[in-house]
Amino acid sequence: MPGAARYLPVAGVAAVVSVLGCSSDRGTGAANGDGSGAPATPRIETVAMIGDSITVGSEDALRSALQELGVETLAIDAENGRRMTASGFVGSGTEAAARVTTRDPDLWVVALGTNDVGIYDGRDEYRMAIEELLGTIPAGVPLVWVDIHVDSTPAANDEFNTTLAAALDDRGNATIVNWSAVAAGNGMLSDGIHPSGAGVEAFAELVSAGVANWLS
Repeated sequence: MPGAARYLPVAGVAAVVSVLGCSSDRGTGAANGDGSGAPATPRIETVAMIGDSITVGSEDALRSALQELGVETLAIDAENGRRMTASGFVGSGTEAAARVTTRDPDLWVVALGTNDVGIYDGRDEYRMAIEELLGTIPAGVPLVWVDIHVDSTPAANDEFNTTLAAALDDRGNATIVNWSAVAAGNGMLSDGIHPSGAGVEAFAELVSAGVANWLS
């Protein structure tokens, strides 16, 4: 049974950034060679990320934060308006994941779902889209997924984020970073969706914290 991929409670932006605003599940890793059955902690040297306009606007801060961790960023594949699986004027998350797979990163970061919130008809359809995207990411590779926040759709945000947590709990080897708790803070968003200047820095630090959780 994989352990839970869950959110940790937070006490404000500073706490989320300085303390990991995320949690990890390492319970499905390969067993050690000594026969103990304990999961082996993967060695993380390379990272790749797929995302939407939030990632586009945060790319410089993300690259800087990840560089400070000492990991190599193989790719940040992000497009404005990107959805998880549906293609429109830009390619979908599944198409981006297919490209990133060829780079074979040690750890994946996904920041998608904002452009899907409120579009699908309930948890089952959210789950299908999440699972389709997860199916393009190697199952044994550690995954960090950033949850979503849109000021105008609080109920749909909760529905998506709860469904995401359940899907990652079933997958295992996953960490959720709680952007939803930070984005709701005063001054974090410029338009109810996209990070302000301060929000960009907070977003990058959250992603960095999620990745750092796998480095210890």
